[in-house]
Amino acid sequence: MKGKSTTTSLIYHLLRSINIDAKIGGNMGIPVFELLINDADADWYVIELSCHQLDQIKLSPHISILLNIFPEHLDYYKSFELYKEAKLNILSHQNIHDIAIINNSMREIQMINSEIWQFGNYDINENRGLFYQTKNNFIFKNKNFNKKLIIHEDKLQLKGKHNLLNISAALLASYLLSNFDIDKLIDYLYDFQPLPHRLEYVGKYQNIDFYNDSISTIPQSTIAALESLGNVDTLILGGMDRGIDYTELIDYLKKSKVRNIFCIGELKIFLYNNLKENQDKNIMIFDSLEQAIDAAYKYTLPDKICLLSPAAPSYDQFKNFEDRGDKFKTFVKIKGK
Repeated sequence: MKGKSTTTSLIYHLLRSINIDAKIGGNMGIPVFELLINDADADWYVIELSCHQLDQIKLSPHISILLNIFPEHLDYYKSFELYKEAKLNILSHQNIHDIAIINNSMREIQMINSEIWQFGNYDINENRGLFYQTKNNFIFKNKNFNKKLIIHEDKLQLKGKHNLLNISAALLASYLLSNFDIDKLIDYLYDFQPLPHRLEYVGKYQNIDFYNDSISTIPQSTIAALESLGNVDTLILGGMDRGIDYTELIDYLKKSKVRNIFCIGELKIFLYNNLKENQDKNIMIFDSLEQAIDAAYKYTLPDKICLLSPAAPSYDQFKNFEDRGDKFKTFVKIKGK
């Protein structure tokens, strides 16, 4: 649900597709200062910034994008408000010549110096932005005009409603940086390949479809993954305990059609205790990801999905989310032979 790396990569892809010399870096890939030193002549730099990087900045980008803010990193920040303050710092030093692209669900962000463009679900009251209306249909608004845009969702490699929001933000940024025809920019969306560990299709083994969503470190991203796929029979859930609230995810899972929920990591006992009363679900605890995959092969129904979407950080058992996702893919393929 977060989408920073996907949106950053998509903007880079769109700009390069229309022959703009863009460079990518920051929290993904090349560090910012190394990028500036080695590629000082680029037209634009597309940078992903973490909350820790934003915390102390005294300069905001010309175009800043705020995709969403959910409680996270509460093992570092003493409160959600302090975490939110760090994220909002990306807008703090903008001026009237700068642009803020903001999810229109964040209504409280209004009193800033820069020009606001929004994205999200269509609202007739919005002034400027790109908004999802119905399947394949978007509305592009700029004060005095409305324009209908068609994005063929079945042609996109990026799947899920949450990625339509990421796409909207990336299209806006690319349009505002280039002034390129937004209809033509849409054509370049269809050959963008999703990044690994983000609803990544691993393959079909023993008549089970396996998906790797190891990037999921918060409950909301796991909910988004489940809604995007829709045919999940087995969910592998859990990881490092950062003290965030899992009420929304637990309530969602209780009402969902997911039959098997396999709990791993530091959170396994907590998750099990909050889900075990569901008589129509198979809630199990495992000491390792490998054990959970063994169980997935045993319990998942044919032609259904087994999804790794932990809703928690990986550092309790793995080096990082990439390590967790890579091990998931390896175990799935070895055990599926």
